[in-house]
Amino acid sequence: MSFKLFKDPIYGYVEIDSKLVSSIIDTACFQRLRNIRQTSYAPLYPASFHNRFLHSIGVYYLGKKAFNVAYKSLQDDDKTFEEDELGNIKRLFELACLLHDVGHAPFSHTGELLFLADSSNPPAIYTKLISLVEDATFTADVEHYYKNGKAAAPHEMMSCIVSLVTFKEHFQTPDERDFFSRCITGFKFRNTDKKNYDVLNCFIELLNSPIIDVDRLDYIIRDSQTTGFQSVSIDYERILNGIRIIKKDGLSLLGFHKSALSVVENVIYAHDSERKWIQNHPTILYEHFLLQHAMRSIDKLFSFSETGTRFFALESLTIEGANFGDKGKISLLADEDIFSKKRKVPGTCPER
Repeated sequence: MSFKLFKDPIYGYVEIDSKLVSSIIDTACFQRLRNIRQTSYAPLYPASFHNRFLHSIGVYYLGKKAFNVAYKSLQDDDKTFEEDELGNIKRLFELACLLHDVGHAPFSHTGELLFLADSSNPPAIYTKLISLVEDATFTADVEHYYKNGKAAAPHEMMSCIVSLVTFKEHFQTPDERDFFSRCITGFKFRNTDKKNYDVLNCFIELLNSPIIDVDRLDYIIRDSQTTGFQSVSIDYERILNGIRIIKKDGLSLLGFHKSALSVVENVIYAHDSERKWIQNHPTILYEHFLLQHAMRSIDKLFSFSETGTRFFALESLTIEGANFGDKGKISLLADEDIFSKKRKVPGTCPER
């Protein structure tokens, strides 16, 4: 197996299988992430121009480490996966780490709510993902979580959709599409009849957890480094090596060894500090408001196109693109497209 190296400013050299680089990373769909800002912090922190591309590489790196440590921590009676089965689970988890943000809208979280602009209930992206996965258990679980107020973030749903459409050769069966999509959305298995469902849920939590996961771990470290915001130090090696899958009341649960307790506390503190002092800073919120106002105006203008295609939709994120008639064609939608379209739409920028 040959590898290609990516130099990350935090983790050093990251090895990625050459086949994965050529089939995913080198595609226009994934390269689009170079043009999606990781955060909207630039008005307050001028150096914070890092992108979703590098963040995705970082999450992939942390995810590989986390999976290996988690599996080694399993008790022998839980290691009942066949060798080929385990290899496939690991492959799908790593793909989810790499592709978890591939469906982000321009300006990341600032624009993702526009994926829900249709009036259907549940939103069209839910029904689209269900139709792509084609698994009855996945359908039942998604409907259950949605009805009980545990909806996935719009960009998570769209990332699954973009991945399953653009990179479909990597997902041959409904089971593969099911587990991959759960890792990104955080929809854990509720079906206790599925083999090792509780262990699979632990793997899902490694990428999407309400408290600590490799996605959150990377962006906390990366945001701190690029903004210069002085927060607590996070020893990611220590917390990853502290991952454990333990048994409680007959169920496998994800936890951390006591030696990683201080780092767990630091991660929680750093996350809360970033939300309080950066994400909710008045300057950041005002920029967020301006951009959302502009994007809603653009979306409204393009929604009147004779083609009936929405501006913020799957088609606009792909290389094939979406045709809006006399308004032109949009493909690989990114931040700069919003700036260029905003100048042509009257009334998109409120007076300061």
